[in-house]
Amino acid sequence: MRRLSRRPTTVAGSDSGLARQLGPGTIACVVDDDPRFHLDALRWYASLTGVAGVDPTDLVVHVVGRHDTDALDLLRSKGVTIRPVKPFDSRSPHCNKISGALSLAEQNVEGVAVLTDTDVVVCEDPRAYPVEPDAVAMKCVDGPNPPFAIVELVFSEAGVELPPLVSLDFMPKSRTVEGNANGGIYVLRGELLRPLATAWSHWARWLLERIELLGPFPKYVDQIAMALALRDAQIATQRLHPRWNMPTHVPKWIPRKASPPAVLHYHEAVQTTALVSPVGNRVIDARIDECNAAISELWSERFPLNSFWDWRYRSNPVLGPGPGSRGAALVAKRELLTMVLDDVRPESTLDVGCGDGEATRGLALPRYVGIDQSAEAVRLGRQTREGAEFVVGTLQDPALVADLTICLDVLIYQPDPAAYRDLVLRLLRSAKSALLVSGYEAPPTSTAPALRFYEPLSTSIRRVAPDADLRLLHTAQGITTWLVDTRSAGALPLRPS
Repeated sequence: MRRLSRRPTTVAGSDSGLARQLGPGTIACVVDDDPRFHLDALRWYASLTGVAGVDPTDLVVHVVGRHDTDALDLLRSKGVTIRPVKPFDSRSPHCNKISGALSLAEQNVEGVAVLTDTDVVVCEDPRAYPVEPDAVAMKCVDGPNPPFAIVELVFSEAGVELPPLVSLDFMPKSRTVEGNANGGIYVLRGELLRPLATAWSHWARWLLERIELLGPFPKYVDQIAMALALRDAQIATQRLHPRWNMPTHVPKWIPRKASPPAVLHYHEAVQTTALVSPVGNRVIDARIDECNAAISELWSERFPLNSFWDWRYRSNPVLGPGPGSRGAALVAKRELLTMVLDDVRPESTLDVGCGDGEATRGLALPRYVGIDQSAEAVRLGRQTREGAEFVVGTLQDPALVADLTICLDVLIYQPDPAAYRDLVLRLLRSAKSALLVSGYEAPPTSTAPALRFYEPLSTSIRRVAPDADLRLLHTAQGITTWLVDTRSAGALPLRPS
């Protein structure tokens, strides 16, 4: 590409003039092929629409890899544009955001284009930011990554004039070059997107062919390529105030007297419920609470069970399904299962919602079949029981039956009353001799957005099988476990009442 002489760069450190609305525009992110990013996209959407007040039709999610997950289906149903894109380069997944930028540039965005990472929640509409027509607004990197010596070497090898040095927001004694920005958010006019994306792509590919220049910092290819692109293409920068990209994954960086954040960049700092983790700062946590309320409202309407469990099992296999399946609770489950096996003496076993197999590990379960909606859970389950059969899906998919059907801690997550009652009936029909099943007899005290209560489980069973022998075996943390003798149930209906 041509080497052009330097033109002036503008730097804006405050939000002065923010009230100047720049008209329509598009906010976009890129979702990579990992359940973590699919949940990120839902948090991103919920905050943008529920807190920042953005219309869903102004949002675009570029998807690398699988684009038929329950999380993305939920976004589609809300009016968000889901657009598949190809991976930029297998050597650098971080560069997939460049694929998103190139795709968005083809759409000729009118007004303001906003490119964000997926792991952000947005409290104020960034399209209102007063970005100059010939500039990209961005926040300087949080830390000196890569170190200045490496950045200087890259620019020298590229033959691009080194930009001016700037101090870091959170480490004022450290410096980097102007344009070396945290990629959590870029704000620019739509007409600037095509030349920027083209230059960004060029320099990313150039740098990937010379990845050794980055030494031990190869993951910053997209970041340094952006700095090269801005300088080479003579595109100015505006420096965003830290409140427009506030990192919550490193609480020590957050100023004690922080301004109310407009964008929170949480990375992987999320709770086991998949809500954003608080940081212990009153101002920041107030905004996190707003975002979590919007996320919970979305998930109360339709919880992304498959994406959630795939994320949980992949990111935290030690925790697995949760505290109810580990520690003392796990011991109690195994003792209960052992007692039921001695009582029923089944010749075949069906485990609906088998999870990672920890609850049944080591137990003598004849002709075992485990089924779970989470592919990641099934993958882990196969490691716990050799010779057993595992299926990814639900009871609506294969017509499975066994002497003993086990279904623990599954009914409490059913998304609506119809799905709940349908599963109760299918469980009873799948069990030739006995059904071991757990659920709520009363509304739970937990406010976790995934949990659901529709009616007492005993009522649900009696509605379908009024004559069945029903025994209460265990109660813990509000969850009751019942053993149903399905041989005494008589004929079961074909459909739930």
